[in-house]
Amino acid sequence: MFRNMSIKSKLWLLIILASVVPLVIISTVAIVNSFQVGKELGMESLKAIARQGSSNLDNFLKGYINLVDFLSTDANVMGAYENKYDEVTWMMKTFKNIKEKYPDALWIYMGLSDKKFYIYPESDDLPPDYDPTVRPWYKDAVKNKGNVVITEPYADASTGDIVITVAKAVVVNGKINGVVAIDFKASDLAKKLLSAKYGKDGYSYLLSSDGKTLLHSDNSKIGKSVANFDWFKKIKDKQEGAIEYEYEGVKKVVGFSKTENGWIFASVALQSEVNKKAIEIMIVLIIISLIAITIAFVFGTITGSSIVKPINKLVEIIEKVGQGDLSNRAVITSKDEVGHMANELNKALDNLSNLISEVNQNSVKLNKNAEKLSALSEAQEEEVTTLTQNIEEINYEIQNASSAIEETTSGVEEVAASAQNVSKTSQDLTEKATEVSHAAKNSEKAIDTINKIINNIMDKSLSMSEKVDLLSDNAKNIGEIVETISSIAEQTNLLALNAAIEAARAGEAGKGFAVVADEIRKLAEESKIATDKITSILKNIQNGSEAVRKETDDMVEIVTNASKESENVTVNLRGILAQISDISGMIENLAAIAQEQSAAAEEMASAMDVASRNITSVAEKMETVVETAKMQLEKTTEVKNAGDELSEISKKLYDEVQKFKF
Repeated sequence: MFRNMSIKSKLWLLIILASVVPLVIISTVAIVNSFQVGKELGMESLKAIARQGSSNLDNFLKGYINLVDFLSTDANVMGAYENKYDEVTWMMKTFKNIKEKYPDALWIYMGLSDKKFYIYPESDDLPPDYDPTVRPWYKDAVKNKGNVVITEPYADASTGDIVITVAKAVVVNGKINGVVAIDFKASDLAKKLLSAKYGKDGYSYLLSSDGKTLLHSDNSKIGKSVANFDWFKKIKDKQEGAIEYEYEGVKKVVGFSKTENGWIFASVALQSEVNKKAIEIMIVLIIISLIAITIAFVFGTITGSSIVKPINKLVEIIEKVGQGDLSNRAVITSKDEVGHMANELNKALDNLSNLISEVNQNSVKLNKNAEKLSALSEAQEEEVTTLTQNIEEINYEIQNASSAIEETTSGVEEVAASAQNVSKTSQDLTEKATEVSHAAKNSEKAIDTINKIINNIMDKSLSMSEKVDLLSDNAKNIGEIVETISSIAEQTNLLALNAAIEAARAGEAGKGFAVVADEIRKLAEESKIATDKITSILKNIQNGSEAVRKETDDMVEIVTNASKESENVTVNLRGILAQISDISGMIENLAAIAQEQSAAAEEMASAMDVASRNITSVAEKMETVVETAKMQLEKTTEVKNAGDELSEISKKLYDEVQKFKF
């Protein structure tokens, strides 16, 4: 089948195999990988949303945890049980200041072990027999003496709002005098945390460690448990991650991250939205691949046409030569092998035209001489006996010469046919070897360029990773400094409160000092709040740095794999160059064939030499015949017949020559 194809088809097929097939393979692998990478990016985005939500919740709660922890050691709070120095009044002022600085705080209050209850802002909605010691927040704080506790959302006793309480037991001399606590609305927390979502239909919610829904954009789901769902069983013991699951026939993806107190922040998206980005990337790659394949087809067609077009011109001229038309010439200006072939063909046509023109002229002359000879030989019908023996010898030598000439002619034809086959085969192989070699070398250069780009990307990725590590270390150092400042602020606040107590004991004389102490305490509290905010920002920086470092490590791994694949391609290209070397060996074999044909030509030349000697012998004997013929010119019938035959042959020769157009 391949042998029956035209040169244009062979060239086109070769270009397609060398460019389109590798392109299709690479594109297919890239498309499959792009879908998986896009899907992983979507799941990573869900994890990032969950991680950020968890971090925001920790930062939000940490502010209240620090505040309640501070209040539990406040001198006025600790002295509220005995209230010897009007500590309750000072405690309520502290509650008021905190409320002003923390507008998200709904209630700030303290329940004493003797069932007394102090709350700011004051509320008239509490029942008169309200007993704080039986409330869950009080019991949890007493049970976890020395630690701050955070309750799950519950209905507030006075307003009915769903609230979350941060509380800690107040211990004086080893005895629990009461519990100080701060409430904030769960709805306010939900607004801050649940606004982040993935895609159009995504949403977020907060779960307890045992699977109870604490916060949800759909209030009807708050309080419901998901503990029995398979997907929850898979994530409850993990710190963070993302998994796929199906709920009510809808495929979804959930990213999750645990908070410091064990709650689980979850971000959910439809699987179709997660895959959407991957599908978009895949479509772009398919379009690019189709464009590249189309360009390769067009390039193959144009290249094949540019090579085959001048060859077709030569074939057309040769066909006309076969029909006897020698007037056409090949007009090809290229300097390649085809152009050289066209020039040689034109020279051959010029020589052949000149030769046939001379034959034509000689045939005319021969015809005239034959007519004269025929006229003169009419009288040669007698006295031929003397010529008989010589004529027989002449005939014998002529036959020998004829046989030698026929052998030579046959050999020449074989040599010509072989030479044409060798020439055509050598040209085809040379062109193919050259084209494949150029393609392989160009591909090798392209792979080298890609390797340089990959190495550059790897260097930049490693540099970025080092800078991110440096940023994280600096953030940790700043965090340590901030913790020191926070500790100093707490101690200053405590000293200010103690000073205020002492000033209160001093009466009128200590009022001025009390005002100064109160201002110092306020400044200490503001310093504490500011350091808490700085701590939150630094943790966000550290978390972001860690995420960037992880992405950078993944990028380095991907680039390393790409570099290995490039090396494999380079090895394959070198294999192609080795095959080209084999093709060169084929060309050398063809050269050997040409040498054999040259030897055959030499043998033919030898045969021609024999023919030449025979013809020389004939010429020598013809001299004798001519001398005898002069004596018998008017009488020999044979000469007359020979003249007639020669005349007829010359006419036929003339007619054959006229078939050529030159």
